[in-house]
Amino acid sequence: MLAINYSVNSLPYSQGTLLPYEKRILELTIGPRFISSDSGWSHFQATPTRRDYTLYLRFLAVDTNRESTASGGDLEVAVCATALPVDVQLEPSPPLQFGATPTMSPTTQHVKVHNKSDTLPLYFTTHRVPHYTCHPPSGHIPPSHTLTLSLTFTPKQLGPLNARLLIDILTSDSRSGKEGGIVKTLVVDLRGEGVSPGPVHMS
Repeated sequence: MLAINYSVNSLPYSQGTLLPYEKRILELTIGPRFISSDSGWSHFQATPTRRDYTLYLRFLAVDTNRESTASGGDLEVAVCATALPVDVQLEPSPPLQFGATPTMSPTTQHVKVHNKSDTLPLYFTTHRVPHYTCHPPSGHIPPSHTLTLSLTFTPKQLGPLNARLLIDILTSDSRSGKEGGIVKTLVVDLRGEGVSPGPVHMS
């Protein structure tokens, strides 16, 4: 069983003073939160479904002289919101095996990132890891589209060089300057080994 909790994340202030003919902008942030159930199979987590919500905000005009609610000053505003699940899959499934690779000799594998949502675009950014590079390091995946990531392993030393690539899924494009929180992190285990290059034969 799955439980989903949706709450009002923040309001700049719950009270204030408006001068005559003054206008003030209130920013309402609604953050859907997914909470998995404590019962059932621990390895099974279904994707939450779409949820539509309506919130009602009530504004009261207060007579500061009498410290009571002024008559005729009540205002109620309905705010509609839709919570959409983030459904993203990797192909092939990790880990990626690069095997024994001569030092300073790059070898590349490809990973497909599927955006399974038919309405929600995805933005992502990757973390840097030694001996491995990811191209593109960040980007945008439209709904129901797939993006191919190229992962290149270039060992700079001998021995096992295993790493873990983190792919952060964001609520908005970080390059646009807008704040976007991380809603999901994908983990890709990378396994490779640096070996000595073979002898060079002169003809």
